[in-house]
Amino acid sequence: MDVKRGNPLAAPFDYFYYGDSKVGRAQADADEIVQYLTKQLAIVDKEKREIREQVLLEYERRAAEAKLDGLEVPKPRCSDCAGLIQDVLESNPAAIVVDGVDEVAESRRHELLMSLVRIRDETLSVIKILLSSRECSNIFAHLSNADRLRVHEDDTQQDMELYVRHRVSTVIANRNLLDVDVPEDLQKDLVSFLVDLAGEMFLWVNLQIERFCELKSKASILDALRHDSKATTAAISQLYSGILGRISRTDPMAYAIATMAFSWLMCMREPLSLEAFLAAVSTSNSDAPLELTMPELLRICSNLIVLDSKLDTLRFAHSSLKEFLEEIGFSKSTTNSVVAMCCLDSCINDLPGDVKTELRPEK
Repeated sequence: MDVKRGNPLAAPFDYFYYGDSKVGRAQADADEIVQYLTKQLAIVDKEKREIREQVLLEYERRAAEAKLDGLEVPKPRCSDCAGLIQDVLESNPAAIVVDGVDEVAESRRHELLMSLVRIRDETLSVIKILLSSRECSNIFAHLSNADRLRVHEDDTQQDMELYVRHRVSTVIANRNLLDVDVPEDLQKDLVSFLVDLAGEMFLWVNLQIERFCELKSKASILDALRHDSKATTAAISQLYSGILGRISRTDPMAYAIATMAFSWLMCMREPLSLEAFLAAVSTSNSDAPLELTMPELLRICSNLIVLDSKLDTLRFAHSSLKEFLEEIGFSKSTTNSVVAMCCLDSCINDLPGDVKTELRPEK
């Protein structure tokens, strides 16, 4: 990517990472991914708004058909985008990277993989494609002739050690861990504990550190280190459960706000701006609208959701949180019902003044 930025004549580099997905979906959308890749390749000059001719002609054709039928311009599907990408790259080599393929719904994952294979095999120029995924036999079955490179825990060990030392030193410097100087031996114990058990899970480190920061004494931290000495990253669900349990016990209102925020993220079909998301959550939990700020919402949710400044919206800190929420009852039907009731309440309570009151249902 650095080479591409420094040399506009370099081969196109097309990428999609799961954080780009329209935030809140339980799973990434196959069409959306290939649309995103097509968009990157279609733009010749962003400042001049110059679009490649092949893509522009296809849009104009679709727009003309839609106007004739009195419909909106339909978005291209996977196969449509694959054809456009082939046209664009007919005489241009390119590299395409897609991260988190396992996050695509299994029922439609084959469409994404078949489109990428088609681009690789049928485009006249050289196309290199890199996909990342957790272990998934379904994906391997579609890519039987692809080269595989497995990232083991040892491959990330050095990065993990640097990250752990940085996080521990940061919370100590900011006085988030205890209110006094933290003894050097305790610092070493914390670093060793986190490095030994983190595996490849950086989020696990963050959640553990946040839990340690809630403890009030050195003795409490040492006791937690001893009791968790057999913990593994598989216990991240227990961390999620513990965080939500603490919120529920100590602040029921905060728990209601957090669960509403999670529900919105689980079922959104389009990304909401930060302002819209705050408004949605603020009007969902009490008779009188709350005046939440973004820092308050992130703190209430214990940073299980994060701010995506690139997309101007919020998303889950990790896909494992969505999987955990689904396991404890945040199903599609449940979250859709919660959000639908919120929308109905807003429509009923915020009707324009010129609407006759007879239309208002009795409460």
